[in-house]
Amino acid sequence: MGKLVRKKNNFILPATFISPSLIFFLIFLLFPIIFTILISFFQWNGYSKYVFANFIGISNYKDMFFDPLFWKSLINTIYYVIGVVVLQNIIALFLSIIIFLGKFKNSTLIRSIIFFPVLMSSVLVGLIWRRLFLDDGMINEFLRLIGLQSYNWFSAPVTPMLIIILASIWQGTGFNFVLFYAGLQSVRMELIEAAYIDGANFWQTIMKIIVPLLQPIIAINVILNVIGGFKLFDLVYVMTRGGPAHQTEVITSYIYHLSFSSVGPNKMGYAAAISMVLIIIVMAISAFRIRSMRG
Repeated sequence: MGKLVRKKNNFILPATFISPSLIFFLIFLLFPIIFTILISFFQWNGYSKYVFANFIGISNYKDMFFDPLFWKSLINTIYYVIGVVVLQNIIALFLSIIIFLGKFKNSTLIRSIIFFPVLMSSVLVGLIWRRLFLDDGMINEFLRLIGLQSYNWFSAPVTPMLIIILASIWQGTGFNFVLFYAGLQSVRMELIEAAYIDGANFWQTIMKIIVPLLQPIIAINVILNVIGGFKLFDLVYVMTRGGPAHQTEVITSYIYHLSFSSVGPNKMGYAAAISMVLIIIVMAISAFRIRSMRG
């Protein structure tokens, strides 16, 4: 009898501590995913009480193949991911190496300044960068000051996405920088000193010694950036709303346009189908990350 009581107590105590997180997971994570899977097979406008009245099978998934805006948003997302992954990691790696090897007197302050944008809300970052490139913003005012003509940055077909990429790099570089700088702490200075003695210059030391030693950190940063890139929404929503004419539409903003936007078509079922594609993409990348870390 005493053993049964002890076993019961050993179950109740852990369950008490786990239950808040478990309830949160069931309500806000597992249930929305299951609901999204279900409504992706139905035609629902998002506000009718007859959610499961019009079953259409896999028609929502078929429609994606013939939807030019879906492919546009997917291409924009990939374009954004490539730009952010490449530039953000190069900048962060370069800054971390310079500060690590430079032994600056105020390196702690410099590292704090680089990391500070990471702590800012993405909405605030988007508002700041949008303000910079408005007609009366700082960039155009500077162009007028030096005698050049101002430019309508958010109406051109290419520059809005470039501005979003720049804003994202400015905000996210600090995160990559911290990981790279932490990885550099394990690099033995004897290797770098020996390379200099053997006649290697600065760039050869970086490419032949430091970068190979940081390959695991580089892989982690790249995968995290790719996952974060496919989940991009707030910067696009704040800065361009997916415009002009869907030129900066990404997958998440297109899902929002289809389902919640006041000017959208209210195709909640179709938006759910696209959401499932996004979930599969992110899960595949996450699985690859876990597998590579185990390897």
